[in-house]
Amino acid sequence: MKKRAFGTGAVSVIVLGIGSASAAELPASMPTKARSAPQAAYNWTGCYLGLQGAVGTEITPLTTTNRAGGLAGGQIGCNYQSGQIVLGLEAEAAWSALTDSFDSSSPGLSVEANARNRWTADLAARAGVAIDRALIYGKVGVAQGGFAFSKASVNVFISDSTNASGALTGVVFGAGLEYAFAPNWSARLEYDHIDYIGRSLLFDDSNPLNGTGDNKQSASANLVKAAINYRFAGSDVAPAIEWQAGSAITKAPPLASYNWTGCYGGVQAGGGTETDSFSGQNNGGGGLAGGQIGCNYQIGQIVLGAEGEAAWSGVTNNAHLKLMGFSEEFASRNRWIADVSARAGVALDRALIYGKAGLAEGGGFAFNSTIQGVSAVGSGTLSGLLLGLGLEYALAPNWSARLEYDHIDYVGRDLTFTQSSNGVSQPSAVVSHSATANVVKGGLDYRFTGADRAWLSSASRLAPSYNWSGCYAGAQAGGGVQNGEFAGGVNGGGGLAGGQAGCNYQSGQIVFGIEGEAAWSSLQDKDDFAQAGSFQQSAIRNHWTADLAARGGIAVDRALIYGKAGVAQGGFALSSMDSTGNFANASRTFTGVLLGGGIEYAFAPNWSAKLEYDHIDYVGRDLLFTGIPGNSIMRESVSDSLVKVGINYHFAGGNTIVAKY
Repeated sequence: MKKRAFGTGAVSVIVLGIGSASAAELPASMPTKARSAPQAAYNWTGCYLGLQGAVGTEITPLTTTNRAGGLAGGQIGCNYQSGQIVLGLEAEAAWSALTDSFDSSSPGLSVEANARNRWTADLAARAGVAIDRALIYGKVGVAQGGFAFSKASVNVFISDSTNASGALTGVVFGAGLEYAFAPNWSARLEYDHIDYIGRSLLFDDSNPLNGTGDNKQSASANLVKAAINYRFAGSDVAPAIEWQAGSAITKAPPLASYNWTGCYGGVQAGGGTETDSFSGQNNGGGGLAGGQIGCNYQIGQIVLGAEGEAAWSGVTNNAHLKLMGFSEEFASRNRWIADVSARAGVALDRALIYGKAGLAEGGGFAFNSTIQGVSAVGSGTLSGLLLGLGLEYALAPNWSARLEYDHIDYVGRDLTFTQSSNGVSQPSAVVSHSATANVVKGGLDYRFTGADRAWLSSASRLAPSYNWSGCYAGAQAGGGVQNGEFAGGVNGGGGLAGGQAGCNYQSGQIVFGIEGEAAWSSLQDKDDFAQAGSFQQSAIRNHWTADLAARGGIAVDRALIYGKAGVAQGGFALSSMDSTGNFANASRTFTGVLLGGGIEYAFAPNWSAKLEYDHIDYVGRDLLFTGIPGNSIMRESVSDSLVKVGINYHFAGGNTIVAKY
């Protein structure tokens, strides 16, 4: 069932440009005297030191199943704030109890593999937007972790064990929300994804006849961190422009200082990591360069758009195993990538915080392997789902720069591989393969109609204009990608439909809440292998899913930008069969960790719509497989990446004018 290829084994929004406007350009209800300098409500400039704790999941090629664990450590960093934009550099170090394991037991054979992450450290650049006392940020940097690997197998003839340890280096991508609850203190909640790039390690074997083996190993981790920081220079600052009318003083309205409506074209460059089912789920990496074109339409502070991208790719991946006289080599290359996606975001001063979702295509995927002198070559184009998050900043009336993170799941498809042994052709084989990529890109855009100006309708001059406190219920539908090692680590897809209910509490612009969801699911992934009249197929089907999560976000005008973290459950059925009549079946409920984020918009006093991305890592557990030739016990796990659209009815929602102008 588990095989390598071929069965071998701030919102105080700053009003820029308004000082140059004439009094006639301002609303009649807005006097022009007693105006102070535009400032955020908290000054993030300075250095800080803090403590953190985290929970998360980890997976490695050796163990192939998600397991959960914790971390504890600290961080140190410095920020520099310009307007609402905050840039910084941060270092983290933590003791880690993240572990991963796999075990399988069948008549005459048992296998157990373990991986342990003992420590982790990273250095990352941060960029974000300050909104009142909150900071929404993203981060990207370099990570390193100390790992120990072991594997033991027992059969009727012999027992054998191997061990290795070493430090792995990789890339960390993250996003978070930080809140200043006192002049020198802040707390934050952050999500990080780490891809440790594959590295060759020497495995010592307990059998002296085997000696040492050279095997490439990598790892990936998804973490949720809570932290508290002491800021050596933190301070409260007067919260934005004030306007005096008689004896009344009110805050300035949240005017955007840049109009994002219009079309644009630009260039981009970046790099990232890639893992694929062909290379045994090892992480590889590389760079890319290309361009993008798109159009935006702005309504108040909400910006909607569509975008297309195309880029040359130098992302490669490989894996190998050498032990005694046995060797195997796997390599893959992605030559180009293109995508079309929908974007939705919130304009804050000159910045745009956005998310995106769409379809991606990767072309020129080339796969080749050599196993004991037998080579196989295959190629093809893979299609999949793109999910992204970014920050764009208007440098000038027609120019903007961006930093963006994209996650792409290419769905598995059957590819034809030609095989040869010592130059002699062998029967071709049809095998399912897929790939996953995590990419960070920097870009520069020229806007054909960009302009500096205070741009919001009078109906939008509320701070904020919607009260999110109260309970709600609604419906949702969506789809996504599923990956399970039982199906060879090949990505599959499907849809889901269901509902949600929850409650929020709003304090200023900060919104906290709890939400439960339940949905019917048709997510399925499968692995096919066919050669010379023989075949093998493994499949995983998710029938239903449910979760309970805490939410935290920032209200901006009628929009709510939020993140969520919680516990998820799903009902799964697993099956396999081959041409010899062997089959196995199992079903089980898996429990795991849910991490998500989205944007919700109140389009009526009691109604809102949302767009959300969720990632679920179901933790591995032992399953009893029944079938022919006999029963077996095997540990399995599954991961889902989902995009959902929903609508909510708020029982106590309503337009609440916090400040009139």
